[in-house]
Amino acid sequence: MGNEIFEYGFHLVSELEIAANFIWAGIKEVNKIRDFEVDIPIELSDLMDKTVDYGRAGGTFQEANAHLIVRENQDKIFTALYHFSIGIERVQKTILKLYLFPKDRDEDYEKSDLELLKSHKMEALQQRLKRLFPELHFEKRENNLLELLSHYYNHERYMNLHADTKEDNYYHLFIEFLKRYSKDLTNRKTVLEVIGSSVGRIIAKYYSILENLSHEKGVFVYEINYQKESRYVYLAYQNRNASLQIQFDKIRRAKQELILYLIEQGKAIYPVDSLEIDSLDFDFAELPDMIDYILNENVLNDFTDTVESFDDDIFYEVEDKKEFQRIIAERKEILDNFYK
Repeated sequence: MGNEIFEYGFHLVSELEIAANFIWAGIKEVNKIRDFEVDIPIELSDLMDKTVDYGRAGGTFQEANAHLIVRENQDKIFTALYHFSIGIERVQKTILKLYLFPKDRDEDYEKSDLELLKSHKMEALQQRLKRLFPELHFEKRENNLLELLSHYYNHERYMNLHADTKEDNYYHLFIEFLKRYSKDLTNRKTVLEVIGSSVGRIIAKYYSILENLSHEKGVFVYEINYQKESRYVYLAYQNRNASLQIQFDKIRRAKQELILYLIEQGKAIYPVDSLEIDSLDFDFAELPDMIDYILNENVLNDFTDTVESFDDDIFYEVEDKKEFQRIIAERKEILDNFYK
């Protein structure tokens, strides 16, 4: 039985890691969107006609450009929703699979459970899990996002393959979701936080169920591999609002600090005096790891903890919370303006 439990857990851990890869890819994708405010009702089928004909119809370059931005945003949002929905569904199925342990063969499962494990029914999976775990409770915003993802996954994930597709409901539904909970689409930081915290809270609540169930079943699938992106996704509950965006921003900050350090080492060929801040004092012996982290996003060489330790040194030096927050906020602003 021991080997059976180990093998069962190994496969479920692999499934959770795959799910985390999808979810984290979704966070990366929404962070590529520079402007959420551009929202023009548009049909995909005649997008290019509208863009090409603006000059003849007396339209403006700004209008044509706005349509192109919308199209780019649609692509990114489509990809993000695809990643989020696949990742969350895989987490849902992992919980159900673990609940059914020691059953492990198709013939052992009830027909309804087998269908849930083999089909793509996010909403039905969610309802099944809520019946199994009454403590699983989502706030309105989280439920709205789950409903949106379920609609997208069931009805629109293959829309680009159908020539008769006229509308892109997923895009407008997502923009409406963002308007409802971020209030101001011009505030990109707030919009990204709405997305990151909504997805993060959903995952955090599923992960809590998974952890408790693992102890109950004696199959420990919640143990995180710190060398993989699952670390970012499943440990995000440690951030404020369980936000995946906070984790993304930490990683971005660490990369910015590393780049600044590398630039300062070569000031002779790339002067950065105009930044008015000095680089953090990284260990130059770790240069190969720095480059690996920046280029390949190698989680093993994650420098976010290093940057946070430098921040701790600043805090102990100034011994004033507000002054510390001001210094860090100013530093982040300078770095953000430098690395667009």
